[in-house]
Amino acid sequence: MKNRLRDKKSNLTKWVGSIYARIALHPHEYLSQHSNGYRRWHNFRFHKQVHVAIVSLAGLAVVLIIIGGITHNVFAFSSWIQSNWSGGLGTSTANQYSAASNVTTSTPNQVTLTGQTGWYNSDWVYRNEVTFNNTQANLGITPQTLNNFAVLIQLNSSNFNFLEAQSAGQDIRFTELDGVTLLNYEIESWSSTNKTASIWVNMPIIDTNTTSEGLFMYYGNHSASDAQNKTAVWNSNYEIAQHLSETSGTTYYDSTTNGFNSIAYSGTTPAPLANGKIDGAQTFTGSSDDYTITGSTGSQPSSWTASVWFNPTSNNGVILGWLGQNSVNNGYHDSAIELVNGKVYVRAWSLSCTAIGNVTNGTWNNVELSYNSSTGQLVGYLNGQLGGSTSGSLSPPGSLYIYLGADDGTNCGSGTYFTGAIDEFRFANVAEPAAWIAAEYKNQNNQFATFGSTQTYYPATGTLTSNIYDTSIAENYGTLNYSATVPSGTSVSVLVRAGNNSNLSDAPAWTSCSAISNGGAIASTCAPNKSRYVQYQLQFTSDGSATPTLSSISIQYSASDTTPPTVNASSIAMYRSNGGASVASDGWTNADPYFTWMAGQDNTG
Repeated sequence: MKNRLRDKKSNLTKWVGSIYARIALHPHEYLSQHSNGYRRWHNFRFHKQVHVAIVSLAGLAVVLIIIGGITHNVFAFSSWIQSNWSGGLGTSTANQYSAASNVTTSTPNQVTLTGQTGWYNSDWVYRNEVTFNNTQANLGITPQTLNNFAVLIQLNSSNFNFLEAQSAGQDIRFTELDGVTLLNYEIESWSSTNKTASIWVNMPIIDTNTTSEGLFMYYGNHSASDAQNKTAVWNSNYEIAQHLSETSGTTYYDSTTNGFNSIAYSGTTPAPLANGKIDGAQTFTGSSDDYTITGSTGSQPSSWTASVWFNPTSNNGVILGWLGQNSVNNGYHDSAIELVNGKVYVRAWSLSCTAIGNVTNGTWNNVELSYNSSTGQLVGYLNGQLGGSTSGSLSPPGSLYIYLGADDGTNCGSGTYFTGAIDEFRFANVAEPAAWIAAEYKNQNNQFATFGSTQTYYPATGTLTSNIYDTSIAENYGTLNYSATVPSGTSVSVLVRAGNNSNLSDAPAWTSCSAISNGGAIASTCAPNKSRYVQYQLQFTSDGSATPTLSSISIQYSASDTTPPTVNASSIAMYRSNGGASVASDGWTNADPYFTWMAGQDNTG
């Protein structure tokens, strides 16, 4: 047993001694081939002057002596790895960065595009700002503050991309300009095929003399359900709001909470018209059974406003009239808005007929008729402008029914059935002021709303620029590796540049650099070999629907000077420790060794 142990000790001593002999005879060659740390030191441009100094390789020398050739593989490359940016802007190359635009690092170990603040819900990709022009310049009269005003949003191919919303607009949402407070809305029509839509939205307030009041329209969530609340669009002053856009059946529905629907008298007419003033309308032929009547609205309010759009094809006919029962020309009946020889007249019960203006066949016109019981004044407006007025007290029947298109024996002219199209019938229990009526006309005539450009939750681009990393010596650059999640519609590009000035003033501008693929070679004109300082830039893009996410990046490098000197060092000595006893050739030690040598001639790589 003793002999075997002695033989093993003798063999180990000789093996260690032979390693030492190789170092002693060819130290530059051996250490260059087996120690990345030595190569970095050797590349230092003043290394000739310090060759004569005692060099401590710390634990590395023992590793070199004990495991020898393995070190070539272990220390061939080093990497700058960054997977933490939580420190934000700063100088650290461990967890900070030098500049960023449209990106966030708030989630640990992630760089992502920054979603907009004041955004209703990130599941909605797009939004448009819509503002309203409630100014004297637009209305033609002094404006007033509009409370709970039903604004009309009309979409077409010039202001909206129907491909970015659901087929029936189920994902449409509206908010105040804070971006989050939801507004009630009603979709009157939506056609992705024809690329048109008409939507009514209740605006809580539109200030006077402003073009900056408005709303946000959100869309682009293909899993959202319809969220209309049509009865909340029409404020409590409205008793009837009929769009007359039905394409079948004989009922014309009221959108208010009252449910005062109208019924076609004949059961077959009037007939639907696809292109009314606002979406669809109803056509009237002038025949004796071609008209509609509302259900009873109860007693006629003391003050009120009636409104309707019409497009005549004849110079005469009753557009709208009052009834005290559910039948025409029987009991109480009276024309209210009538066309006589191309001129529009208005009246209410016992008050006299008043002309408010002329119209042309084949054109859409709006009439609003209001009565204020406090002043006893009946006022008629044609296309938003005051047309005429009369005054007196009214004695309406106990029940009120309203018809469209019928003849009436109590009239301002011939009282014949109306021929043409009628759209958007309203009746309110207040006498609306002139400023409100002017705003309603502009609103319904597509002269009130202005659309802003499309916004997305995620920005189109974003960048993050790292700090400059000091590798300590001139390096050759290997491969770039990064870990990223890249959803459809997004991209990640990584640029790298390098130089030998600590501020990289000698490096190319980012605009001159090309993206490096994941796992691709770094060395290029932007990151040349034999460069000490290195920096990267992340470039993100998105179509707005999602964000890419980068979680780590690794830049690989190795010492650029690995060529052994042409003349080896001399006077090489090895010591058991710093200042300790020397170790002879074929000797061995269990302490970290120290070496001294005299530099020979070098040929720096």
